[in-house]
Amino acid sequence: MQLVVSDLVYESLPDSATTDILTDRRKTMVMRDFCAEGAIKLGWDKVAVAGKSFPKDKDLTANMLAEMFEAMWGAIYKDSGNNQTVVHGVYKRLFPLHTLYSNEDAEEAAAAAAEESAMVVQNWWDNIDE
Repeated sequence: MQLVVSDLVYESLPDSATTDILTDRRKTMVMRDFCAEGAIKLGWDKVAVAGKSFPKDKDLTANMLAEMFEAMWGAIYKDSGNNQTVVHGVYKRLFPLHTLYSNEDAEEAAAAAAEESAMVVQNWWDNIDE
């Protein structure tokens, strides 16, 4: 995930940007809270199932959501035959970098993508035993 994020951040920066700006933006995008927020934006917090030892009446922790978020990108990478371009494309579509700067159109697009993702996962989950 860090490689994909680094590449996307690099592409989004103007030529005059310093390595400090690249490092700061990349660090922000791979932090636990950012990853947890990504899982929530995709609706995974609503469909994720924790183990039996985790209380059913509690929300998943930020750490659990962040780990799930990172694991999903790893799974996409492995399922694509280790194709970084596939992961890059999916990540860029779901999390356009300009959403970091409060672009309302981008936020609406991310919300729509999250809703679609949540519906697909919920449909899969509902039909898993069939």
